[in-house]
Amino acid sequence: MKLLLTFTLVIAIAYAHIEEDHSHHPDCQVPACPRDDHRNRSYPLDCTKYVSCSTGRPIVEKCPSGYKYHQQQRICEISIGGAGQGCLPCWIKHPEGL
Repeated sequence: MKLLLTFTLVIAIAYAHIEEDHSHHPDCQVPACPRDDHRNRSYPLDCTKYVSCSTGRPIVEKCPSGYKYHQQQRICEISIGGAGQGCLPCWIKHPEGL
C-alpha cells in the first residue's frame, strides 16, 4: 500500500510539472537514428510514443490507444490500467526497486 501511495505521489508531482519544458533535460533528448540501425527507440517524453528510425531520421510515432512502448522488446504493448500507466517522465529518476 505504501508503495502504491508513493508511486501515485510521484506521478502526481510529475504531472503537476507537465507544463514545464523538459525537452532540454539530459535524460529527455530524442535519440538519434544511426544510418545503419533502423530499430525503433523509446521516446523519452511520453511512453505511449516511440521514435521510428526506418528513414534514418527520428520520427515520433504514437502507439495505438491503450498501449505503451516497451523499451527492451521495441514494440507497443497493452498497458495494464490504461495507456501510460507505470511510466515515469524522463526528468524524474526511477526510485530504487521500481
